[in-house]
Order: sequence, then structure tokens, then C-alpha cells
Amino acid sequence: MMTNPSLPRPTPSMVGQTIGHYRLVRKLGEGGMGMVFEAVHDNVGGRAAIKVLRPEAAGQPEIVARFFNEARAANSIQHPGIVHIFDCGFTENGLGYLIMEFLAGESLRQRLERVQRLGVAEVLQLGRQLASALHAAHEQRVIHRDLKPDNIMLVPDPELAAGERAKVLDFGIAKVAEELNAQSVRTQSNLILGTPLYMAPEQSRDARHVSDKSDVYSLGVILFQLLAGRPPFIGEGLGELVVMHALNAPPRLSELVPSIPPAVAKLVHGMLEKLPDARPSMNEVHDLIQKLMNDTSSAEITAQTERSVSPAILAAPVTHSPPDRFRPARTLSRRWVAVGIGLVMGLAVSATILHPWRSANPVHVFAQRDIQLPSGLHK
Repeated sequence: MMTNPSLPRPTPSMVGQTIGHYRLVRKLGEGGMGMVFEAVHDNVGGRAAIKVLRPEAAGQPEIVARFFNEARAANSIQHPGIVHIFDCGFTENGLGYLIMEFLAGESLRQRLERVQRLGVAEVLQLGRQLASALHAAHEQRVIHRDLKPDNIMLVPDPELAAGERAKVLDFGIAKVAEELNAQSVRTQSNLILGTPLYMAPEQSRDARHVSDKSDVYSLGVILFQLLAGRPPFIGEGLGELVVMHALNAPPRLSELVPSIPPAVAKLVHGMLEKLPDARPSMNEVHDLIQKLMNDTSSAEITAQTERSVSPAILAAPVTHSPPDRFRPARTLSRRWVAVGIGLVMGLAVSATILHPWRSANPVHVFAQRDIQLPSGLHK
């Protein structure tokens, strides 16, 4: 075990510098808290992706703890759909870093920016892969808590029938079982961790209520977006999105895209149930998708993927509230109304909210100083 040897110091452009045996050759992306670089091993020429903290982020203990929590969480899961992190430590300037496998592909967000929506067959393939990887995480009692298209990479894999594999990234705010996380990150009950567009109702209400079913909900939001070309809820701000997830029924997929098989729509809506106990487990999602892939004929799926969504639906801007016909009036109960009001008031006074960031190879970067590294990962 080792700790940060010194306070973080400002550093110039890091391209050309060396971390361990890796030389940084280009920046892949950056955010408010860190940067991601492509690196090449000086001796054997292998490529890696290296996350490095910014000095201003490295001075915040909670952020540093989440940074190394990513290595601990990801490496507790043995699955080809989870990004592999094989080293971590501190640079000479005292900045935390993670060295992980280099993924030559594109993020799901980038794919959606190109094509806006995917065909049913492609969605089922992708959903099955993601459910398999996340079930493996849940088996190790690791909950991702920030599933979204930015955190899913699509990389070529000729061994798979689909020709590519989905990889889940960024376990920086994952909830890890205590026995895996001796230096566990304390999560305040009033701290929102995640991305509101994809966040389960219970996750925004109280971080202590997060479970594996929260990941099921987030994956349901992603599958909804892949099929319909838009997420189920579109709001003008954080508070509105949180309340919509808690109170509003999502628009029916059968109304947005009539060609979607009813069984596929039923599964996605089941994943979006407000109450966690009403949702399937991630393993059940995987098995149901596999059954749908077996039961749905190739001809039927091919015909469905050739049809497009209504232009009016695709034209709906993602930064504004959806039309009234996408706002079902049904609510759950007075209890949920009270919860929604409480959420808005809480968000209005909360000063600690984590915001997503985007990059060419999108990854959230978290870190800090004076923290012990995960066992088995330090040099």
C-alpha cells in the first residue's frame, strides 16, 4: 500500500511525459476533474489509456477516494464487458492516475450522435451484452450508479456474431461491498451521485437507497433511448428531470415507434418501474433479452429496423420539455407527490452535485490525495 507522497503541483501539457513505462502520446479527452491520454509502452509498444487527475481535483479527499474506488470496483469483476484497470498510483507531481486497457472504438453517445436511434436487433444485442456485464458486477455486489451512453464503449470484436463488444466504463462512483472496500467512500444521504437523465427515482431521493435495481432502471432508460431516438424524460433542468423520473409515467414505446415488438416494449417499461421491487433483476433482463432474440424472427426484426421514427418525435429537442402528449398525467400517489416537492426543495439548496462531462473518449475522472491504493494495484 502507498499514499500520495506530496501535494499535487500544477503541470504543463502532459503529452510526451512518461508515467511508469508508458509515454503519453495524445489527449483523448478531459473534464473538470481530469484528463485521459493514449499512452504507448516504451519497451513492448502496447497501448493503454491513462486517466490523470487535475491538481485542483487532486486536493479533494472525496474525489480522490472515488478515483481509486474505480480501480477497486472494476477489478473485482471478471467479465470481458468491463474495462480492465491494471495499475494505479501517483505521478512525480503527486497526481493520481489509473492505467487501463485502451479501447479502439466509439462511445455509445457518439454512435447515437451519428445515427440517433438503433434497430431492434442491434438494441437487443447491445442490451444482452450490457446486462451480462452488469449482472457480473452485481454478483460481486458492485453497483455502477452512473450508467449512460458516455460510459459505454463499442469496440470491434470479431469473435462475436455482432462484430463488436460493449464495454462498461467509469466505476468511479460505484457502490462497492464493504469487504471489497476497506477504505470505503462515505456517501452523504443528501449527495446526488450520477447523471439525472438516466438516474433511478430512488437514487436521486437518497443515495443509501441505491441497489442493483437502480442499474436496471438506468439501463432501461438507455434501451428506451436507443429504440425511440430520445430518452423517456426530457426536462429543462435537474429538478424537473428528477421529479419526472419520480412521478411521471414514461411515454409508451408503442406510441413513439409502433413497429417495436410488444414484448420488447414490455421489457423496457418493466425496467422503468418506479418501485425497485417491481423491476426485474439484471440477470432476468439478460435472460429475457436472450429469449426475445431467440423468439423474434430475423425477417421481422429486419423489417422493423428499416422503418424510421416519426420526424416530429425525432425533432423534439433534448434540452426542452417534451410536448404535452409525452407527459402522461398519471401519478403514483400523494406520497410520491410529497417526495417530488421535497426533491425540488432539496435540490434548490444543495451545493454539491456532480455534473457529467464529455470527451472524445468519454470517461469521468475522480481522484484525491493522501489515500491508500487498492491492494494488488499499486507498484
